[in-house]
Formats: sequence, structure tokens, C-alpha cells
Amino acid sequence: MKGKNGFENQPADKLQSAGLLRRAKDALAGSLVPEQLDLAFDLSLAAERYHARGQLPQAELAYILAGALQEAILGGEDLDVALTAFNLAAVYESESKLDAAERLYRSALRIMEDKLGEDHPDVVVSLQSLAACCQAQGKYAKAAALQRRMLDVWERALGPDHPIIAARLDRYADLLRQLNREEEALQAQARSRKIRSRQNDPI
Repeated sequence: MKGKNGFENQPADKLQSAGLLRRAKDALAGSLVPEQLDLAFDLSLAAERYHARGQLPQAELAYILAGALQEAILGGEDLDVALTAFNLAAVYESESKLDAAERLYRSALRIMEDKLGEDHPDVVVSLQSLAACCQAQGKYAKAAALQRRMLDVWERALGPDHPIIAARLDRYADLLRQLNREEEALQAQARSRKIRSRQNDPI
């Protein structure tokens, strides 16, 4: 995500000195107007820069303020709110705040599915991030269910014999083994091998 006001080219310390955080706090304390969405946009760009530089507390605060502005102006079910929640979840994940990250990933996913439909690419990305977050917490059953949903989306988009499906089946099989669901894992791997063998067949 690139900025329209040039903040993406400024270092994080300059973004801090620009007073974005103070302006956001002042805006939230007063009467909000739609024009202040530009401030939320700039805060998101600042947060992105902070995150890239490993300045996680600053990234967290900037995303929190951006999300608060967006939610106050647009309502809690807007796609921009979902995107900011997703980005904040990624920061929480970097901070090893996995419970908080999972909650925000789920919130973002729910809004995106409602607004975009379950087969939209952004929804697939959200599913993947949520699955990885659950897996990192040892919540293998939840991660496997999310991987299964992702697999279904990929199959609808690409067909059942695409090479990407084989790779997804392998990942799904790994999760199933974590759950001691060996028979299902073997079935997934057998299907993956079958897809790969078809790719190698002479035309």
C-alpha cells in the first residue's frame, strides 16, 4: 500500500516528528469529519514504515489510532477498517501477541467475506494469515479447518488438478498429521502425488 502524500518515502523518525500521532489523538477527542480519513491513511503509511523498521510499539499505536478514526467515521464494518485490523494483527504477530492477532485476523476475515465474497483473493490471504497464526499457537484443528477452506477456494478458482492445489494438499497433510489424522493425511498426499504425476505426463 503506497501513500498519496509522500509519507512512504520518509523515514519513521520524520513521520513521528510530523505530529501524526498528536493530530490523531486531537481528532478523536473532537468532532470527526470525513476529511480526517486522510489522517488515518497517513497513519497507516507511518505504521507500515514503523513495522518494516522493526519499531513495533510505534506501528501498533499508529494502526490503533488509524483504525479508531476509520471506525468512528466509516463504521465498524467498512473494508478499510478490516484492512487496518489485518495490518495491526500482523504487528501483534510480530510482537508474539498471538491471541490478539488471532482475534483481529478473524474480525478482518469476517468483514472481508461479507463485503467481498469468500472467493476473493484478499479473503484467501486473510485465511492464510489466520491459519498460520493458529498453527503458531498449536491450535492445529483450527488451522487445519482454515487450510481446508483455503483449499476449497483454490480449487474453485484453479480447478482440482492445478500444481498449486498439490502444494496446498501437502501443507494440509502436514497439519492433519499434527492431529494424528494419518489416514486423511495419506489421502491428501496421494492426491497431491497424482496431480504432480499428471503435470509430468507427456502431451
